[in-house]
Amino acid sequence: MLFETPRENQGQIIEVAYACAGADYMIKRVHDRSDRTTSYYRATITESDWEWYETYEPCNGEPPLREWTEIDEATVRRMDGDAE
Repeated sequence: MLFETPRENQGQIIEVAYACAGADYMIKRVHDRSDRTTSYYRATITESDWEWYETYEPCNGEPPLREWTEIDEATVRRMDGDAE
């Protein structure tokens, strides 16, 4: 899974990056450089989101999704097809 960091988040203490997980989900990764912790969140892409999703580029800014659910790293790996 390729995470891309929007320009405004690059080089920050708390870096937020986004990745597409198929056509159904967007993954947000929040990495805190001060304590080296990383959290992951998932948002479901619904039919009403398709208009922006088809042309969305994570490097251009935060996606217009409202509800993010925290998930663990193992779930992210499973979604990427790299489960152990």
